[in-house]
Amino acid sequence: MHRLLPALLAFLLPACNPTPTTLPDPVVVIRTATPRPTKLTAMPRATATFTPLPSPGNTALPTVAATHSLTPTPAPTPTPFAEYCGDYPCNDDVGGWLARIKLPPGFAVSHRAQLPNDERPTSLTFGPDGSLYAASMEGNIYAFNLDGEAIVYAQGFHLPIGLAFRPGSSDLYVAARSFSPAQQPNAGKVTIVRPDRTLVDIVTALPCCYTADMHQPNSLAFGPDGKVYLSIGAMSDHLEPATALEAAILRFDPDGSNLETFARGLRNPYDLTFDANGRLFVTDNGADYGGPELLYHVEEGDHFLFPYYRDCKICPQPPEIEITDPIATFIPHGAITGITAYTDTAFPTQYYNNLFVTLWSAFPDAQKIVRVRTFPTQTNDFLLGLAAPIDIIQTPTGGLVVADWATGHIFQVTIQH
Repeated sequence: MHRLLPALLAFLLPACNPTPTTLPDPVVVIRTATPRPTKLTAMPRATATFTPLPSPGNTALPTVAATHSLTPTPAPTPTPFAEYCGDYPCNDDVGGWLARIKLPPGFAVSHRAQLPNDERPTSLTFGPDGSLYAASMEGNIYAFNLDGEAIVYAQGFHLPIGLAFRPGSSDLYVAARSFSPAQQPNAGKVTIVRPDRTLVDIVTALPCCYTADMHQPNSLAFGPDGKVYLSIGAMSDHLEPATALEAAILRFDPDGSNLETFARGLRNPYDLTFDANGRLFVTDNGADYGGPELLYHVEEGDHFLFPYYRDCKICPQPPEIEITDPIATFIPHGAITGITAYTDTAFPTQYYNNLFVTLWSAFPDAQKIVRVRTFPTQTNDFLLGLAAPIDIIQTPTGGLVVADWATGHIFQVTIQH
């Protein structure tokens, strides 16, 4: 039967509050602050070498009209992932999904791939050979050729989310749970998939999880210092952390040694990215009571809002610490997930070093990709029309690819010339 994937929204959406009949207007923060001096440049370099990315050229915005104009996404049905197509194209209707996607003028969208067996993607990355890789909620890592055909590259993981190749090598780093999601208590780990497909666990016994399907070791990124940065969720919604490593960004050497906490106070930091200047940014899911989704600029030693939310009557009071505010906020329960910094020069100049973030949930004014310009922060809708966009990354040729969790489709965005 042609249908959207039957799926549980509980994977990312807060579980304690029922869906409200109305939601506040979208919250967008526009700040005029200048960037804090990055501390990453002062860190000792490890084995990897950081090559500064090119500065943007003077590419003018193309005058070619976009295939689709930028219009609001239709409000989701009460059960958007039920066992019928409803207001959404059916899963195998690629043309229907392409027609539904809206982009700014000058951009075009195409279909890149789809995960097999109705599996749901959690993250994307590109390998050193330019191939696209995707992790699935079902525990597989897929590699795709240029025709979009998938092969199983690695398997046997439990809710893999973090996915990153070490620069200059073919070692694939994967962050996941150590045991089946149903097992409680659980734990998290980081595994290297060697080029011969052998698996080597390098960090184990990481704190995990908040319920059977939320919060864990999430995403991985290699920093300009050659170290691995790992975002890891809290083991509660709004309680004081029970362990030193939860609700944080961790940092360690590529062999798993020298594990340390880089920044704290993050409820569920799903994804993180470095921009062309070596600055680190992270997305964070807001609290169950209805706090907004959060985007942070991260420096070593920062402490963010979790669990000391200022508008939360049931949260603990903050100790005498300096709390770093977000650079942007988004609608409560929008489920902010994937993030990437655009560091190529294929797009027009004004897009260089912008951030692109995904809002995953089916709540009104989510289900989209948002473009974020930093210092000062400005936000604009960039891509509308997907069911549950979960991750976005830059392609080796200067485009973007985005994965839709609900349908398993992966779409590519390019500039028209």
